[in-house]
Amino acid sequence: VAVALDETEVPRALPLNTCYVAPAPDRESALVIAAVLTSTWAAVLAAVTADEARGGYLRINARVAAGLPVPPHGPARTRLADLSADAHHLATIDHAALDDAVADALDLSGPVRTSLRALAAHRD
Repeated sequence: VAVALDETEVPRALPLNTCYVAPAPDRESALVIAAVLTSTWAAVLAAVTADEARGGYLRINARVAAGLPVPPHGPARTRLADLSADAHHLATIDHAALDDAVADALDLSGPVRTSLRALAAHRD
């Protein structure tokens, strides 16, 4: 799960050495990037591009993160940022709604979504 640190309810949240931290140019971008990173689509992309870490985990380093798409500005991106902000404040997310919002913001077609879901299911 990715988090926009400025959106956390925990005062003075401190990222530990078990996570990666990256700056974002603005609040909306941070929320959108967190949403994309938490989506099934990013998990599928990471599964085929990331190096495996100890324990079967994936290492989402700068090379992998740089390959993840960031939705262009527009209404779908704004809706995604709003959904991400709500998830941050509620400390929970509806993954199906998140995946749909990310797919809409990235303009993923129905067949592409179906193929990516099949890859995600195969990986689990």
